[in-house]
Amino acid sequence: MSFPEYGDLIHVNFIDSEESPPGEFEDPHPAVVVQHPSDEDRGVVVAPVSSRDRQSWAREVQLPGTVNGLDEDSVVILNLITTVSFAERVKANDDDSNSWRLGKIPPKHMEDIQNKLGTLFHC
Repeated sequence: MSFPEYGDLIHVNFIDSEESPPGEFEDPHPAVVVQHPSDEDRGVVVAPVSSRDRQSWAREVQLPGTVNGLDEDSVVILNLITTVSFAERVKANDDDSNSWRLGKIPPKHMEDIQNKLGTLFHC
C-alpha cells in the first residue's frame, strides 16, 4: 500500500460518533491531506470534508461535486484539521487495498486551502 500525498482526497475512519467528544469530527468521511508527508511518517495531517455546508467561509473551502472522489458539493473544514494514524484510520472502502485514495484535489482548491490555513494560523 502506498502512502498519501499532499492534495490527496482520502477515506478516513474518524472516531465513532458515540465515542467522539463534542467538537471533533466523527465517522467515516473523506479528508484532504494538507501536509507533505514522507514514507517515514506514521500519521498524516488531514482536513475533513463534509457535504453539509457549515457556513463558516473563513474556515472552509468549497469543493464542487465534480472533484474526483466526491459525489456532491462539499466543504473542507479547516478548523478541524487533525493528525490521523495512517495504519489505523486511513482505510480502504472496498476490496482494493488502495481504494482509500479517492482522488486528487485540483491545485486551485489546494491553493485556497493553504491560504485559509495561513489566515487561520496567522502565518
